[in-house]
Amino acid sequence: MHVDSWRETYVGLLAADTIATFDVAERAAMWTQALVTSPTPGMTTWLAEMDGEIVGFATSGPPRAERVRDIELRGLYTLARTHGTGLGGALLDAALGDRPAQLWVLAGNARALAFYRKHGFIEDGTTGVFDRWDADEVRMVR
Repeated sequence: MHVDSWRETYVGLLAADTIATFDVAERAAMWTQALVTSPTPGMTTWLAEMDGEIVGFATSGPPRAERVRDIELRGLYTLARTHGTGLGGALLDAALGDRPAQLWVLAGNARALAFYRKHGFIEDGTTGVFDRWDADEVRMVR
C-alpha cells in the first residue's frame, strides 16, 4: 500500500526513474524494523482498512530534524481511490488530534499542500531537500 500510494501520488512530481526505484521489499523491511524489530521511541502508526485491505496510514513521532513543534507528522498516505472520502482527515486526527505539529511536504504537491492548509497548517518558510529522491520539500506547522 505504501509503495502504491507513492506511485499514485508522485507521478508528475518526481522523475519516472525515481518512481521506478520504489520497492515493495524495501518498504516491507522498513516497516518490519519500524513496527517490530526496533521501533522509534514515541513513534506511532495508525492504519486505515477497508474490506480487509490497508488503504492508508499515518505516522507521527518526535521531529526528525529541527524541532519547532513537539510532534511531527512523519507520513500520511492513502490510496487514490479513497481521496475525498475523509479518510486522510481521520488519519490526521488520529495521529495528531489538535496538537501543534510540524510536517514536510514535497514542494509542488498541490493536493497535499491544500489538504494540510485545510487542516490548519501553514508553510513556515523553511525548505529542504529530501535526499532520497533529490526533491525539494517545504515545512508546514500549526
